[in-house]
Amino acid sequence: MNKICLFTDGNAASNETHFFDNFSEAYSKIHWDVFDAIYWNNFPDGRRKRNSEVLVFNHIETAYFKRIAVNNNLMFEKLRRILEERKWKGLNKDFVLELNHGFFF
Repeated sequence: MNKICLFTDGNAASNETHFFDNFSEAYSKIHWDVFDAIYWNNFPDGRRKRNSEVLVFNHIETAYFKRIAVNNNLMFEKLRRILEERKWKGLNKDFVLELNHGFFF
């Protein structure tokens, strides 16, 4: 992937979050203990840290998508219909559309 990317160690909207343009540096700064835990609220600033981001300028090719998770049946069906209309064109062969309430709070 030859795109301009930034990586964060938390939610990008927070003043406490740091931005990195080097993946290796960002990877070493991510709070993996927060990601590995079932509950992020057991950690100081866990909510912000759990929402680390990869920011890609302009466009991401759908071939790079491995999974899209939505938190309700309405969005799942809406997205499934859109993908079916497009015959799932351009998606990774292992792509999964998932209904998962656990990713959202």
